[in-house]
Amino acid sequence: MNTNNFFGNLGNIRFDYTTENPYGMMQKGLKTEVSEELKRMILKEWAWLIGTDKVVVAITNLGDAFFSDKSGWIYWLDTGSGELEKVADSLGDFDEYLADPETSDVWLLSNLLNDLEAAGIHCQEHEVYSPKHHPLICGEYKADNFYCIDALEHFSLSSSIHFQIKDLPDGTPIQFTINR
Repeated sequence: MNTNNFFGNLGNIRFDYTTENPYGMMQKGLKTEVSEELKRMILKEWAWLIGTDKVVVAITNLGDAFFSDKSGWIYWLDTGSGELEKVADSLGDFDEYLADPETSDVWLLSNLLNDLEAAGIHCQEHEVYSPKHHPLICGEYKADNFYCIDALEHFSLSSSIHFQIKDLPDGTPIQFTINR
């Protein structure tokens, strides 16, 4: 799919979430410069949940992703819960919602990012924070439960976990076996 023309006139809208952004530090957890390889991999690995009609708009430092479809709607993929949620009707609305500290904190986990930085845990550009113990198995959203992992690996692993358990009823005991 040619993503250059996918959004039509949305090419004028630019995501520039830096510390100079008028919204301050709220968007520090949003990566808008995402490699084409990572975008393709996310779309492929998560197609079972997100479908095939979306493009990656951004990823978060904590390994979630935002997508848009042809209608311009914005969706949030929460890789911790394995859920996709429509969060905005347009990029403009999405930008406005990010300006709200409460919404921004839910999507970007700003407090956790601050804790990770305070703990001296800093990821490289190609990495995201990922839980050592997944939230599905009592892992907590605390700094000592996160480490830096290559973004490609995080999105692949989280998709694999959620795909394997997607049809299980809530409360079903699960056991992970890691083969090395």
